[in-house]
Amino acid sequence: MSCFIGIILYMVFVGAFIYALTTEKHREFERERWILVGEDINKRLSRFEMIDDLIDSKFLIKKDSLQVRQILGEPDWRDKENNKWTYEAGTGGGFGFVDHYLDIYYDADNKATKLEHRQIKD
Repeated sequence: MSCFIGIILYMVFVGAFIYALTTEKHREFERERWILVGEDINKRLSRFEMIDDLIDSKFLIKKDSLQVRQILGEPDWRDKENNKWTYEAGTGGGFGFVDHYLDIYYDADNKATKLEHRQIKD
């Protein structure tokens, strides 16, 4: 019986360990942290933790590109053909390497219409 309990405890421990490694951290968006993190490429690792809060809160929706730039800083890429800005958000949040990006799409009036958390897994 004690061997059976030991096996169950071991399985629970291993499951919890794998869950902790593969689960992405989330935090509320903080403008100061986003900007400061963006100044040092080595600190960008935690930007991805704020993307889901930005998306869920719809904070940037209907803001024009000037307002978005004041909040997030300069984008890393601008895709004029698709009217999209992209911000690098770091690598992390899971088992292995996952590169994170925040894509912001604009309408013809230059207002943000959609935010997307893009992840590229190695």
